[in-house]
Amino acid sequence: MSSGLCVTCKSTQRKAVRAASAAGRRRRRQNVCFRLGLAVALGTGVCLGADWTVTPEAGLEATGFPLGPFLPSSSTYVLSNAANGVLEWAAGRSAPWVGLSEARGSLAPGSVASVNVLVSSQALTLPAGGYVARVSFTNLSGGGAVITREVRLQIVLPPTPSVAWVMIASNAWVIRVTGQPGALFHLDTSTNLLEWLRIYTNTLSGGAAIFDFMLTAEPQRFYRAFCPDANVPPHLSITNDVTYQQSQTQVKVTGEPGGLYQLEVSADQSHWTPVATNKFCGTDNFVYTIPGSQGTGSTYQVRALDTPPLEPAHHVLIVGQSLAVGVEGVPALSTVASDRHLRFYSDPTGSYLNALYELGLETIASGSAQQASLEGSSHRLVLSNVGLGSADYTLLKKGTDNYALGLQQFREAAAPLACRLLGYRPSALFAVHGESDAFNPRYDLDIRQWQADYEADVRNLTGCEVNLPMFHTQIAAWTSRGGPSTALSPYKVLAESEANPTKTILVGPRYFLPHALPGGIHLINSSYRWLGEYYGKVFRRVVIEGGPWTPLKPTSITRTGAVITAKFHVPVPPLALDTSAVSDPGNFGFEYHDDSPSPPAIAAVEITDLDTVQITLSAIPTGANPRLRYAYTGVSGSPGGPFTGPRGNLHDSDSETSLFEEPLYNWCVHFDKPIP
Repeated sequence: MSSGLCVTCKSTQRKAVRAASAAGRRRRRQNVCFRLGLAVALGTGVCLGADWTVTPEAGLEATGFPLGPFLPSSSTYVLSNAANGVLEWAAGRSAPWVGLSEARGSLAPGSVASVNVLVSSQALTLPAGGYVARVSFTNLSGGGAVITREVRLQIVLPPTPSVAWVMIASNAWVIRVTGQPGALFHLDTSTNLLEWLRIYTNTLSGGAAIFDFMLTAEPQRFYRAFCPDANVPPHLSITNDVTYQQSQTQVKVTGEPGGLYQLEVSADQSHWTPVATNKFCGTDNFVYTIPGSQGTGSTYQVRALDTPPLEPAHHVLIVGQSLAVGVEGVPALSTVASDRHLRFYSDPTGSYLNALYELGLETIASGSAQQASLEGSSHRLVLSNVGLGSADYTLLKKGTDNYALGLQQFREAAAPLACRLLGYRPSALFAVHGESDAFNPRYDLDIRQWQADYEADVRNLTGCEVNLPMFHTQIAAWTSRGGPSTALSPYKVLAESEANPTKTILVGPRYFLPHALPGGIHLINSSYRWLGEYYGKVFRRVVIEGGPWTPLKPTSITRTGAVITAKFHVPVPPLALDTSAVSDPGNFGFEYHDDSPSPPAIAAVEITDLDTVQITLSAIPTGANPRLRYAYTGVSGSPGGPFTGPRGNLHDSDSETSLFEEPLYNWCVHFDKPIP
């Protein structure tokens, strides 16, 4: 049966039905949004409701060459809560080349929060092309409604470059002798106008009767032209001229600032070999000096380059308090700039990437970098330092200015490294901290949160799905400056490293290191360098080699009668008791304790196996809560250090070489363990 409509009408009718159906679906979806307390205009992500808003409505559109920079690099979005209750929100990204300053948070009624959406360091690895991603803001308190913003990135190859032989300028003295044609003249030189040395003799010839004599400029030297025929004396003039000569040993590549270019050479113009790759950061050219092995007659060409393989650079952030920045570590020892390792620092005034060396104070930076690459010279470290003197955890945690400064190092480091054709790898945190939290009963939980916050935020910012372990050493100078005989933070660090051994890495103690006197709380310059070597040694084993690390510490403690047997994890057996590097504080640093009024004293301490120490008490203990302690009690008011501070004498037999001939034994950690 015919409907009575022509083909054109039928088509029009079908389009109208589809349009009406789509409009109905939109209305239904909008009604759902309003019922959730959030209205989102379809396809735009613009909030129409009153409960919360995300502004501005525009997305982020960035452009740049391979390896960046990409401009604009970020956009700030403001989340506002107009509801009566607290609004929980979360932000997400659909691609790792997009970074976020915050991943989640809470908004009190009437409050706002800012989230920076940026082009992350992962974009530096992308080849030329167009990329689109989305950032989502989810109202976790409003049924999961989502507002989105689009992020577009366009990476293009730079304009065609050029290559040419270099013209070399030479600054020379030009001596011009003029006179009658055919006249014989002599050219003399002197340094005192009394004694003259003849350097040239010639006859003026040619129509102009001019002769130019060129020589390298020399200070405090005089010249004269002398003619033996007094009737036809020549005239002498001296000018300072610049002459140019084409060099066949250098070629110059000229291109676009920010561009990435590769210079190639060929002997037959068919087979091309790359000889130099440069990114033009702050310039538009580079000069390549041709080695003798390439010979003469070679042809050179240059082309714009997509992203090449980059040598990785491990970025390590040093955090903590005064020992992190090397207070009293004077004078600096590592003053020669490293040819491999770098220092990076960024703050609101600018960003600085330099060869690594110590200026003014010695810190752990140079020692750690040198030791980390000692057995693998191909590894390169980039060190940043945001240590803050006298700062306890509350001044360093997420939400503080210091924490924001630490994140800035990770956010900003990738771009200047790319200018040096180095790949970016956020790798670790080195914490030199604990003195201001010496008696903090929550210190284990605090450093757990500290590490977790940094790891999560660095992942969000950089797009790098990496682990970011935090390396610690135990404080050893809590008795200095009138401090009490015992502390808490050394054992809290140990406990957290045992609970989360891949996140909190306990390098070891510091009691064997010479401290700066008279205060005895900081280290001397060589001790900072030495401590850095320990951080570098353990960093290499954990991050570069991918292995586990456990310091020298007890693994089991048992008692039979008056004899306590302690077995240890020993990184490099056998155990040793050393009273030369560290003086014996009594019983080699071991203590027995229980709840009785007079616990039995220790009668003897001896090593009985590669990994075992036997402690004999003067009597069989009867008190409850028996404990074995090591390097636990110091003398109140005494400076820290190997002869005065809380300490012990037990170490392993690690023979790893130090660049400065310091032994790198692994010393036993401070511990306070129950005896079952």
